Order: sequence, then C-alpha cells, then structure tokens
Amino acid sequence: MSIPTAEEETAYLWNTLLDVPFFLDQGYTLQLPQHPLMDALMDKAERVALQAEDRNALAQAMHEDIYAREDYKAAAQKIRSRTPLINTMISELDAMAKMWRYQSYPSYKVTLTLYGPGGSFDPDQGSLILRTTAEGDFARYPDPACTIIHEVVHIGIEHAIVRRLSLPHGLKERVVDRIVALRFGDVLPAYRVQPMGYVGLDRHLRDADQLAQLPEVLAEYWGSGVEE
Repeated sequence: MSIPTAEEETAYLWNTLLDVPFFLDQGYTLQLPQHPLMDALMDKAERVALQAEDRNALAQAMHEDIYAREDYKAAAQKIRSRTPLINTMISELDAMAKMWRYQSYPSYKVTLTLYGPGGSFDPDQGSLILRTTAEGDFARYPDPACTIIHEVVHIGIEHAIVRRLSLPHGLKERVVDRIVALRFGDVLPAYRVQPMGYVGLDRHLRDADQLAQLPEVLAEYWGSGVEE
C-alpha cells in the first residue's frame, strides 16, 4: 500500500477528467479537489475540450495548493489493520486460478487517492487505486477491505471473462458484486451490490459452488440475448 506523490495524484486526477463523459454516463459521483480551478476543468471535461495547458495548470495547483501527504495517513492505517483479512480473501480467490484462467498476482499494489470515482484497477499490472478522505473514510464502504477485494476480483476476471465475452460495464460490475457477495458476504457484512442492472444474473449465479464454472455460467447467461 502506498501514498501517492503530488505527481501521481496529478496524473490520476487528469485521467479522471479525461474520462468524465464516461463516468457521468454511468452515473458515478466524482470527488474533486476544492479548488477554484476545478470548475473550469470540469466544464472543459464535459465538453471534451481539455488541452495540454489545462494539465499544466492542474499540476501547478496540485503542487502549490492541494497536495498534502498527511491527508492519506489515516486511510493507510485503516488498510493496514485489514490486511490480514484481505490477504486471506485473496488466497481464497486464487483457488479459482486452478479452475479457469482467473488472473492472480503474487502481490497487489494499492495506491491511495483523494479523488475520482471510488476505485480503479489495472489488470495487466495487478495494481489498484482506492479513494479515501483526509479523515480516513472511503468512497463506498466504511471498510476498505470491501473496495480492495472488489477491485482484485475485477483484475482476476478482466481477461478471462470480461474481454472474452465482451461484457458491458453494468454486467461486469454485477458479476464482480455477485462473486464478492457469494464468496465473502459472511466476512464483509458492509458489502452491498451496486444498482447497475442485470439482476437476472442472480438467478443464474446462485451460490458460491458455481464460481468453479463461472465462464460457462456467464457464457450461457450472456449468450441467451439477455438485456439490462
């Protein structure tokens, strides 16, 4: 787990702004810095009109006015306290790699951010970004283990299932939520399924034993012409 530098936060926030049309279309709520520059940048982001000089202005504001390393320390401590449970859940997920091509990594890099939609992942690097606050709160859950395991599952199924079956965003999120709820609902009581649609999947993926045949279950479900 790492605290980002000002340069890393600038890069992440800039990429978030570039993806604003997607986030708004999907109904995400974005956390942005409380800074006068952000209104103008959001306006440009919504119009897909951001320019190189806007990134330079963002970098300057981040270094001079926004970034403070101390703002991440409370969240870092909370994650450390949940690391034993997170490691146990990851080990259990790794068992799926023996059943099908679930992507697992020997270790995962977790980087904190104060901005963006709540969490993101890179399936090719085994890395994820987790949004927090200066008080150590998290975007969707009081327990950071919920978001971390959610993103780890995203990494695990991205190539073997999501891309192979060309799953839409809403169904991808439903699959991840279903895996976490079925496998870890007892140890993550705060975890909740997002209102992303594709509720019919729940009738096809009913219990944890089916995770051993997850690619087949989803191929049958998605191949049947199901709609959101």
